Amino acid sequence: MKKAFSVFMLTMFFVLSADRPGITQTIAGTEENTKNLLCNKWKMTIMEVQGVTQKMPADNPMYFSFKKDGTVSLTAAGESHNEYWSYDHNTKTIFIQETKTIERKDEFKILKINDQELVLKINSDGLISTMYFVSAK
Repeated sequence: MKKAFSVFMLTMFFVLSADRPGITQTIAGTEENTKNLLCNKWKMTIMEVQGVTQKMPADNPMYFSFKKDGTVSLTAAGESHNEYWSYDHNTKTIFIQETKTIERKDEFKILKINDQELVLKINSDGLISTMYFVSAK
């Protein structure tokens, strides 16, 4: 993922402060089941950065669309980026990278996934963020 886009995503809605109950990791099932659940269009509803929570504005949605062919479309502020994703079931981590050959990968830890919601955690250069999504299908 382009560094500017990553920074934009993480800081875009870093405004309001609110308490958010902790999320425990709730991932059960096989690797295939998790990948099938992940392959969906997900709309971000809440972004939490360093404990500060912000609801995403309805007029400027952010989407992650994971596809079975290993591509992902990231959409924010009306701008889309097509990238590549892979999944490590042992660590429950999604890796997103700009090209298949680039070494830098953004790592998103799955904290929760089911057919209606997805919760991801990312540590980008020490800035810890949690992203809450709902299915947009």
